[in-house]
Amino acid sequence: MSPKKKNIKEQTKESWWQLIPILVAMVVVPLVVKFQIADTHLEQYAWFPEVAQYPDMFSCVKRDIIEILDAVLLAGLLYLAYKKKIPKNIALIPLEIYFTLIVLSSIVTVNPDITWNGMQEMRESAFVLMGYCLIFLYTYAVVETEKHVKIIMFAFFVTAALVCLIGVFQFLGVNPIMTDFGKSLIFSKEYQGYADGLVQTNTEVSSTLFHPNYMGIYCCILIPIVCMLLFSMKQKSWMILGYIVLLGMAFVCVMGADSNTAMIILMPFCIFLFFFLSQVAPITRTA
Repeated sequence: MSPKKKNIKEQTKESWWQLIPILVAMVVVPLVVKFQIADTHLEQYAWFPEVAQYPDMFSCVKRDIIEILDAVLLAGLLYLAYKKKIPKNIALIPLEIYFTLIVLSSIVTVNPDITWNGMQEMRESAFVLMGYCLIFLYTYAVVETEKHVKIIMFAFFVTAALVCLIGVFQFLGVNPIMTDFGKSLIFSKEYQGYADGLVQTNTEVSSTLFHPNYMGIYCCILIPIVCMLLFSMKQKSWMILGYIVLLGMAFVCVMGADSNTAMIILMPFCIFLFFFLSQVAPITRTA
């Protein structure tokens, strides 16, 4: 083994643990579902019913995990900054401006409860928005090798397959979240009474992402990535089959989500893909 390859292998082995926060954000956050009673933070407004609490299964637990990640990511970034391992790039300036605006708007907010905790069905607090920026910057700083990229992409595809599989079952009229097994994972003993009376009324596909629009946008991120890998690179047959199955599930979920937002986002990509394949096809036939 050449010294260069040996050095890369040792570097990857030593730094793989730095990918754990990224993997948690990519794998745990989309999949986790846990029932809890949350505060609305809206009962003081005349236009909102006088309801102080509401049941939540999706948004609060995802918010909590991201806020825990905030501390881990911030500590990691401070360590990397101390070691001078954060690359400087002018392309990061818009992200830094956005982060600064989040902080400033949080300071001058007229409702700190909503700012720092979120509100009913919208739990993206200021901490969560900051967390998105930290995840991006941390990933930019620690992902250095092809091995790192492969680990992250593998985790992304496994998670996407599970999210889409649940969505396909929902499309077929069987919601795994509402099964006895699903409820046993989601509801703690203190909330078992809620589990017994819970009935699925929403027929749209949302999987573990709470809202059909979120599911549609998630698939809009997934579909272009899978298509580009499927059509632009030489793949093993089992990988091609996996991409096709994943792509099929993603399209089923988009149809089941019935999200106009997703359809609008996908249309430009479909046009681009058509022209891309029209250029690739003649080359392939000639070869």
